[in-house]
Amino acid sequence: MALCTLGCPAQYHAVFHWKCGEQVYMPVENMTGLTFSRTLNDTAKATVTITKDSLDDVCCEGLDNLEPWLHELSIYRDTELVWQGPVMTVTETRATVTVEAWDISAWIARTTNYSTKAFKRGEADVSSIARYYIDWNLLTSSYACTRTVSGKKVDHACLTPYIARYNVGAKPAYKPQDQTKYVVDLLSELVKSGLYWTTVGRRLILKGKPGPGDLAVAELTTDDLMGDFSIVRDGQSFATRAVATNSSSEEDRQTVTTGKSCANPYGRVDWLISSTDVPKCECDEKNCTKPGTGRCRGNNLCGPCKYSKKRKSWSCENESRAACKKCIADCVDDCKTACEADQRAALLDIAKAELKGRYPVPIGVSVDNGAALHPEAPICFDQLVPGYRIDLRLDRACRKIQQAFVLADVTVTWDASGEKVAVGMTPMDEPGTDGDQKASGVRSLRAAGEERAASWFESGELPAPPAEAVEMAQRAAR
Repeated sequence: MALCTLGCPAQYHAVFHWKCGEQVYMPVENMTGLTFSRTLNDTAKATVTITKDSLDDVCCEGLDNLEPWLHELSIYRDTELVWQGPVMTVTETRATVTVEAWDISAWIARTTNYSTKAFKRGEADVSSIARYYIDWNLLTSSYACTRTVSGKKVDHACLTPYIARYNVGAKPAYKPQDQTKYVVDLLSELVKSGLYWTTVGRRLILKGKPGPGDLAVAELTTDDLMGDFSIVRDGQSFATRAVATNSSSEEDRQTVTTGKSCANPYGRVDWLISSTDVPKCECDEKNCTKPGTGRCRGNNLCGPCKYSKKRKSWSCENESRAACKKCIADCVDDCKTACEADQRAALLDIAKAELKGRYPVPIGVSVDNGAALHPEAPICFDQLVPGYRIDLRLDRACRKIQQAFVLADVTVTWDASGEKVAVGMTPMDEPGTDGDQKASGVRSLRAAGEERAASWFESGELPAPPAEAVEMAQRAAR
């Protein structure tokens, strides 16, 4: 739990740096307001507004030469760097100059992936897989723009030295398509396998979703929220089952289902996921006779084998031998069996990750525009990291909430009236067994004083409609 409060900063400062965020280009003068955000699994933005009134010629010239992608915006809460990223647009009117920037993930949002490396299930943690594609495209690829600093290779955006990676525990199979997606799109695909990512300052954080055993960084109550809040029971995001398919051709298609049986109060509500990045099966006959790993190369099978310069490939003299044909057929069948098992396992991981938080009906909580966290809220500003667990207790509403949530986004506004910090949260619930979920749902409903709903949930049967409703329906059917 938090050992400090949100507090009120004395001042916000903004500085324009040269790319990499180290060398100052110019401080921001005459700033009348700023907004910045942190968000989960997406690129966040910031905006500063500068009044041109009383700007001197030096500042005007500096703003005139402010260049997207070449310069970066840095925002400080008192003396703490809280946001940084490349300038994206500069808009000037008669009275103001408005600068919008994207966070540091903008660099991988505009870097095309050129790697086709495939990861087998169980080979690497999903956060390590994400880190591999970032490093490969920014540091290793022949298209990478790098420089050497103190004998060490650094990417042109100075992003890789600031990556913080934490093991997630999921080790999915994954193979991306090259030259068709940006690197950030690969991260979005890996979110289906349990990856969470966000940015704080210049850091790119790769982690996983908090689990029931992870401690909350804070526990908030109704008193910690200034202004109105929204509690949304979101049936559109609800599902009792997840169905994952690899969207390959009909011949190669694999489909996996996970989730609840029909013995639940809701019945069947599916969530369909299509993934094109589950590795395809490459079980060619030539793999069975290739050098080194080909199991059918022996002289009593297909061999002897040799390399043909004319055909520029390996061939075996006895490929028409019955023993060779049988070996190759068995080799291809075994390859397909193993590959299809890996595909199903990868799809199951994706389906389970997608189903998290969808059963029972998800409850979303957000602080409305114009509202904010109270300055005395028991949470430190540096703990406002999307992906962290926050426990919430709201007792001044028809829907009583006492639940673990994941911080989904943070929006900070600073102007003449001071600082406002708005947050959005999503439920942390994870689907367990039918029995676990039923017991959890019953406990939650009874804790909220909804005994009748709890009994319906426990029995798995919906209540009979009122007699008046039955009578009206019968009259309408005549």
